Amino acid sequence: MKLFELVIGNTRRLVAAEDAEQARRIGQDPTKHPDIHFMPFEVREFVLPGYVINVVPASGAEPPPRIETVDDEQSDEPDEREALKAALKARGVEFNPRWSTDRLRALAEGLED
Repeated sequence: MKLFELVIGNTRRLVAAEDAEQARRIGQDPTKHPDIHFMPFEVREFVLPGYVINVVPASGAEPPPRIETVDDEQSDEPDEREALKAALKARGVEFNPRWSTDRLRALAEGLED
């Protein structure tokens, strides 16, 4: 794992991730970064000249869950997306209409449990 900075002006947050795309997804999670998730931030690998930074979990700590990359063209089928939105609205569940199909699907599946 590597260390990345999420940067907006003078605001900086450090996150551990496998790559820059995973760091971006972590930064867009409102539960982990409620102050920056909705703003356009820059992702930079955190570098100390002359040093190599490797991030390892503390003893006894669980490693962060792996985030699988999904091709948006395959996952964002308009019919499924609209059906998920309609089902969530019918149940009175609040959601952001800009959420990905995967996120809407996960929310709908969570209601079925």
